[in-house]
Amino acid sequence: MTSLTRPFLLTFVTFCVSLAFSTLHASSAPVPFNGGAESVDGLLVRFVDALEANDAEALQKLRVTEREYRELVVPGNVPKGEPAQILSAEASAYFWQVMDQKSRHFQELLLRRFGGEPHAIKEVGFEKGHKEYAGHQAWRRLALVVTDENGNERLIRAGSIIERDDQFKFISFIRD
Repeated sequence: MTSLTRPFLLTFVTFCVSLAFSTLHASSAPVPFNGGAESVDGLLVRFVDALEANDAEALQKLRVTEREYRELVVPGNVPKGEPAQILSAEASAYFWQVMDQKSRHFQELLLRRFGGEPHAIKEVGFEKGHKEYAGHQAWRRLALVVTDENGNERLIRAGSIIERDDQFKFISFIRD
């Protein structure tokens, strides 16, 4: 190896390692929320529309994804001003799986009780109110009064709504 080749190779290897680390870092960076609604009211209209259409897939799209939950919700689910919550990968996977499974079961219940029927939103309430966290804000325990096509009132109870990155989504459909 010539004396000119060695510095070139060292520089090239250093560049490749640096590029690999920057790519790894960029791919592990949290992605912002997306696919939500621009307001609580907008999310609830989409929720009622999905119920009316008896559309499980549309309902599922109103919830946070596993990645959003594990990378954005969990770390930011601490009081405002506190450092991010850090859980092991196993713990955050476990909490996601439990919540996701329960939420899917509750979604099935919502579809059985309210699916396929037109409803108009009459009143919106949150039994546990509004709370600000370090990474987001949440409206907890939805109590949604709707009217059916005959004018009869019905109460739809569901889980909590989160706002982050100007996007509103359900954290889950369970009554957390």
